[in-house]
Amino acid sequence: MTIIILIFGEVIPKNFGKNHAESVAKFVNPFVKFLIYLFLPLSFVLGQISKLFNRLFKSKDQDGLNEDDLLTIIDEIEEEGKIKPYEKDLISSAIKFDDIDVKDIVTPRKDIIGIDLTMTIEEIRKTFEDSKFTRIPVYEGTIDNIIGILHEKDFYSYLIKNGEETFKLKKVMQPVNFVSQETKISIVFKMFKDKRVHMAVVLDQFDSTLGLITMEDIIEELVGEIFDETDEIFEETKKIDDDHYVASGKEIVHDAFDIIGIQIDDEEDFDLNQTINSWLCKEFGRIPMSGDNFIFMDEWKVSVKSATRKGAKEVEFSKQ
Repeated sequence: MTIIILIFGEVIPKNFGKNHAESVAKFVNPFVKFLIYLFLPLSFVLGQISKLFNRLFKSKDQDGLNEDDLLTIIDEIEEEGKIKPYEKDLISSAIKFDDIDVKDIVTPRKDIIGIDLTMTIEEIRKTFEDSKFTRIPVYEGTIDNIIGILHEKDFYSYLIKNGEETFKLKKVMQPVNFVSQETKISIVFKMFKDKRVHMAVVLDQFDSTLGLITMEDIIEELVGEIFDETDEIFEETKKIDDDHYVASGKEIVHDAFDIIGIQIDDEEDFDLNQTINSWLCKEFGRIPMSGDNFIFMDEWKVSVKSATRKGAKEVEFSKQ
């Protein structure tokens, strides 16, 4: 009996309604409207009783969709083809946005390019030219004592208007903002908008400089990595000479090894179809950082030349 009810009361009506949705809707519409008006008084009374009980016995844990439920729904909608993959990534990133701490996306201390308060004008100019950055932190003594942010446009504007004779770094630099490593990036994002700034210094639990966070870092958590006209972008391994090669962390290991000339035996348990960054993550047991290196196959020294919070950006292969 249960199977008959399931087939004739559940499966067949649902499939028929799904396949003939428009015609069924037009047919039942007058009957549904009649029933709505007929039971409106009863529905109103039951609704008021329900509200009364909810106020009297209010639950601390309100049932509703949580973050995991929303992400599951988005995955299902994307699988059905209702939204594109990049739209799904954007929505998912927005949902997870409030869960990310500053420490998760900070540019580490060792990668900070700073300007010492005692630097000359030429040294400051060279720092801007070499780094390609438009905002650079200014420190006094050590990087733990960051006292301001120097904007490239402010620096050159002052020199053009006033000349080099009266230049003093403290006059030109902007105040610096500090945030804790435990702060949510959503809070920092609001602070950036309210104060109209683009950079803050991240402090660790001892109030020492842990690193930097920028507006671009936060936006990249939503839309993915952003490149501007000064960023060097390459996906293919570059040959420096016969013994030196530089590869992108995003390149597939198989493609890079083909260019470099590294041969892997078929018997070896090695995934050639992963990215170089994924391979290095497994080798180090963590996200690769600038300066990390190891010897591969007793012949090649693999060194991380540059890295972001997400992993290796440029990797150098040097023959030993």
